[in-house]
Order: sequence, then C-alpha cells, then structure tokens
Amino acid sequence: MKKTNNKKTILRKLIFLSSTLALSLAAVLFIIFGINSNESIKDELSLEDFKNSYYNNEQAQISNANTITSSSYISMTDAASANSNNGKTITIKDGDELYLFSQKCQSAPAFRSYNYILTTNIDYYDIESDFIPIAYTGAAFTGSFNGQGYEISDLHMQ
Repeated sequence: MKKTNNKKTILRKLIFLSSTLALSLAAVLFIIFGINSNESIKDELSLEDFKNSYYNNEQAQISNANTITSSSYISMTDAASANSNNGKTITIKDGDELYLFSQKCQSAPAFRSYNYILTTNIDYYDIESDFIPIAYTGAAFTGSFNGQGYEISDLHMQ
C-alpha cells in the first residue's frame, strides 16, 4: 500500500513540475518573441491601470508625445551620437530611434543596461532596416524599457 502512495506522490510531483516548466517556457517564448504586431496589450489594460502599475510620483510625467517635462532624459539619437546616456533615461520617439536602440544594444554593451521610455506610438512599417532582437547575441538586456502604454506596430525583425 505504501509503494502505491509513493508512486502517486511522485506522479503528482512530476505533473506539477511539468506544468510549471511549461508555464516558464511559455513566459520565456513570450519575452523572446514578443506579441504579434497585430495584437495589443493595451486592449486588455486601460491606460490608467497601466500607468498606475508602472509609474510612481518620482518619475517625470510625459506632457505629450514630443515634450518631456524633466531634464533627466536624453533622446536615443543624442545618446547614440554621444555613445552614452550621460546618466539619463533615453527616450524613443519614432521607428528610426527604435532601430537605433536595437543597433546600439548589439554594438555597445553599455546600451543594454540603460533605461528607455517610449514617448509616442511607433509604426515601424516604413523603416527599411529590420529590428535586431536585443538578446540576439546572447547578451542579456539588464536595463528597463517602459512603453508607457504606447504601441509599436508593424515591427519586422531579422
């Protein structure tokens, strides 16, 4: 009788571990491949809920798509030119800067540890260069990327 109970316990543990592994694998695949460009997380969360979950009162507020109300930000274009973020959060405002972000994360390791925010919706359709996946070379992205509820559409990758 005891052997049967041990087998059932082992079987239950194996089922639990396999379901946990499947969920972990699904999360990793979502992180690597992202969501389909035709889908939107924004549809599932209200913008206010999204902002409340990611903002705190110490972060600068975005007053509109092109104006930042804090001096603690630098544009992706300026950061790439300086080859540094100069201790500031990097803003990404269009498809060209999004591509530049993917390019610099590959060529300059420090760019993988910086903090980034989107300042508007980005349509990548007209950008000729394919977006380069951030961890493509195996190096981890250790910075932060806050989309602020904005959407990236028509993203095409290598």
